[in-house]
Amino acid sequence: MDSQPKVVILEKEQMNFKIKRLAWQIYEVHSMEEEIYLCGITHRGYQLALLIAEALKEISPIKVSTSEIMLDKDNPSVDQIFLKPDLKVKDKSVIIVDDVLYTGRTIAFACIPFLTHGVKQLQFLVLVNRNHLKFPVQAQFIGLTLATTVQENIQVDFESGQVVLF
Repeated sequence: MDSQPKVVILEKEQMNFKIKRLAWQIYEVHSMEEEIYLCGITHRGYQLALLIAEALKEISPIKVSTSEIMLDKDNPSVDQIFLKPDLKVKDKSVIIVDDVLYTGRTIAFACIPFLTHGVKQLQFLVLVNRNHLKFPVQAQFIGLTLATTVQENIQVDFESGQVVLF
């Protein structure tokens, strides 16, 4: 039985610190905004968006709206990407949120609903940046940059509060 050893990269306290730091960075950049939109990529990206929104509400007067970007991460299709709930983002600052940035493919597809809606600004936030980009995507807000091999995987578990490399 071949089992890869798992290495804990972030413990719960460290993850919470990263989330609070990311919230402060967003506040610094968007301090003049009345409202921002955190749109998390389905599942863990959305979980992270909710945690960031909660942290932002504790430190700033900015109204924070959240939405989940629904798409198939393994096989994204241009005509099968939805916001839940659908938000009115014209002339608004939008931050697309995901747990791990690997090749940039998922975030590139996640941009599609916003490209025709006249957003004021579109930025990206990731908890972990692996730096194996194949798409021209750059996160403006990064919790942790980690050098990994393409064979390694990163798992973010918000219940246990751990980020694990295996």
